[in-house]
Amino acid sequence: MCRATITNSTWLKCLGVILICVVLCSFLIPTIETSVTGHLRSKSHKDVSGFTVFVKGTGVSMIGLDMPHTDKNGNFILAFNVGSEPGDISFYFVNKLHDTLLLNRVNHLISETTEMTFWIK
Repeated sequence: MCRATITNSTWLKCLGVILICVVLCSFLIPTIETSVTGHLRSKSHKDVSGFTVFVKGTGVSMIGLDMPHTDKNGNFILAFNVGSEPGDISFYFVNKLHDTLLLNRVNHLISETTEMTFWIK
């Protein structure tokens, strides 16, 4: 019959690994997942479908690899992470000529799910 015994040095190694993991995880910056339901509208009634919309800012990172595009009515959903102390959040869109234009800049979002309408000429 074979008996496995755990020595004190094995326990210390396991405890050391757990302690290192706890210390490293304590340095992770907490983020808040935020989504914005947006509407891109044109004052001159131009076609606003197929535009790429994205956000940039301090402590802001997009979720996923694909950037959302506006549908045939100009509607889109942005999902992004916001750090615990975010700075300004800038909303951009890329038109069909590949020009990147600033839609709006906000200091903070009121809730984790926000609805916004952006008007362009």
